Amino acid sequence: MAEPDPRPDPAPEPASGPSPRSLAADGRLRDHLAHHLDLVEPGLALYVDPDGRPGLDYDTPVGPASIVALDAHDRLVLIEVVTDDAADAGLARLLRCRGWVRQHLAGGAEVRSVLVVERVTEALRYLLAEVRNVELFSWTVAVAVHRTPV
Repeated sequence: MAEPDPRPDPAPEPASGPSPRSLAADGRLRDHLAHHLDLVEPGLALYVDPDGRPGLDYDTPVGPASIVALDAHDRLVLIEVVTDDAADAGLARLLRCRGWVRQHLAGGAEVRSVLVVERVTEALRYLLAEVRNVELFSWTVAVAVHRTPV
């Protein structure tokens, strides 16, 4: 029978979870929002097209739409989640997709647009002041640790 190892167990590796920036960059925040659309607005639901394709990373000829949803009044809502350094490109993608969705999915009806960023910069505020019908949301990540009785 082998003798027990007298050395203490090694300390666990430190948690090296994703940085907030990587959450948006790699799509995890988008995926989380798509499954918890009430974080953006109560009553939102993920859109599913007549062919059964869900509105997550929804393919269009002008590029993928991050999230296509329906609000409580059955109006289409596009949601684009971006990192701070990609806000301009994200807004351009949102507007391109909005034009396509308005023509091909909404029958010409207005499509609501939501841009979700980590930090709202002054430059982004100026940019959005010149664009109609885009709602701006910012996101944060919080972690809480609580003592749990055993």
